[in-house]
Amino acid sequence: NSRFGAFPSFSAGWRISEEDFFKASWVDNLKLRASWGQLGNQEIGNYAFYNTYAFGYDYSYNNVLTPGISITPTMANKNITWETTSQVDVGVDADFLNGKLSFTGDFFLKNTSDILLSLPIPEIVGVDAPMQNAGKVRNTGVELSLRHNNNIRDFNYHATFNISYVHNEITDLSGGDIPGRSVGDPINNIYGYVCEGIFQNQAEIDAHPKQVMGTPVPGDLKYADLNGDKVIDEKDRKSLGNYFPKLNFGLNLGFNYKNFDLTIFLYGSYGNKAMNYLSRRITNPNSSGNVHASVANHARLGYLDGNSDNTDVWNMYILPGSNGLCRMSVNDANDNDRISSRYVEDASFLRIQNIA
Repeated sequence: NSRFGAFPSFSAGWRISEEDFFKASWVDNLKLRASWGQLGNQEIGNYAFYNTYAFGYDYSYNNVLTPGISITPTMANKNITWETTSQVDVGVDADFLNGKLSFTGDFFLKNTSDILLSLPIPEIVGVDAPMQNAGKVRNTGVELSLRHNNNIRDFNYHATFNISYVHNEITDLSGGDIPGRSVGDPINNIYGYVCEGIFQNQAEIDAHPKQVMGTPVPGDLKYADLNGDKVIDEKDRKSLGNYFPKLNFGLNLGFNYKNFDLTIFLYGSYGNKAMNYLSRRITNPNSSGNVHASVANHARLGYLDGNSDNTDVWNMYILPGSNGLCRMSVNDANDNDRISSRYVEDASFLRIQNIA
């Protein structure tokens, strides 16, 4: 029912420095600009608006298996349409001191609507929920860039610094309930339990709210009862951080002197989190993947399900705090591998991206 879409855009600029009333001689160029536009996302999958069928769903007639076809597990939605992104951008470009200093600044507001979501439906329907244009997301941000270049006889140098800030949040889910996604949350948040530390003895377990999703023993992780109902369950999960950084920044430095030149580019981000799950979980000592050194040492001691002949060393490796090492267990009866703050780490960084 939605086979066509229109996505207009326009922009305008004003070179203030070209006006007769502008008298600042030390300003080479000053330009204000603004734009508004829309884009459509066509990556919505094929035939989501049709009920499709597949072979391999056989039927029994008179105790004889007969080849058959059936509707595929996902319902169709005839009204499905493009996701639409509308963006407003206001910026300024300025050059000073005969081109030795340049500045660019932008403020943008980007709203994405009609985001495709599969909202939960009752299981009695018998098929998976259709894709719906149900979500809205807003990105608000600022981008700044400052450049300086100069020469002193045969020595030339330049430096460019840029930084951007982006705030991302879900603004509408059409009333749908999606685990880990709520209005006001960032779209790439980490949703899980808050780890309070490690059970040191049975007395701590007995005094702690019941963890219904596991059966803890000393050495297992304990989780916070966030809603205060004395039970640790899915209702005690919360947003633990966001994969998307608050700040991205970069610095490009360079100089040349006669036949020698050097450039260095540094890049970094701040405020983003990461789930360091695969390298820090210790429930499977037979895993072939890479693990953190502390986990490898823990596994090497052979403390499977809390059994050890050297209790002093065993106690040393049950470390307090949310980042401590819990007991090793193949069956993991306490579900120590569930998503929790124990595996969430600060992913901010600054690195030298290139030297040439």
